[in-house]
Amino acid sequence: MRALGNERRELEDLGRMVRHARKERRLSQQTFADLAGVGRRFVSEFETAKRYSNSTRTCK
Repeated sequence: MRALGNERRELEDLGRMVRHARKERRLSQQTFADLAGVGRRFVSEFETAKRYSNSTRTCK
């Protein structure tokens, strides 16, 4: 079983990748959220790993 520190770092990396891909496509957080079927706040918190506990659940 991976340590929680590793899991958090992986989620931070994933958030950075999502943000990079979103910005490459010139999408706002709101537009991306609408396309993904989630709220803008979720996208913001996911990209910055602030939504750690919910992100862990989402990734499973």
